[in-house]
Amino acid sequence: MITSDSDPGHDAAVAATALHIRNVIGTLRELDLGTTAPAAAYHPGEERTDGTV
Repeated sequence: MITSDSDPGHDAAVAATALHIRNVIGTLRELDLGTTAPAAAYHPGEERTDGTV
């Protein structure tokens, strides 16, 4: 249970961290990753080396 008599400095740090996380999530939501394959589809060493994209 969260109590209201915690350290104000701690509360400010928690609020700043929450704001940062919210900003990061907002930025990630703006990215268009529709054509990006999931990480499970990546296999190291199987990249094309002929310059074809």
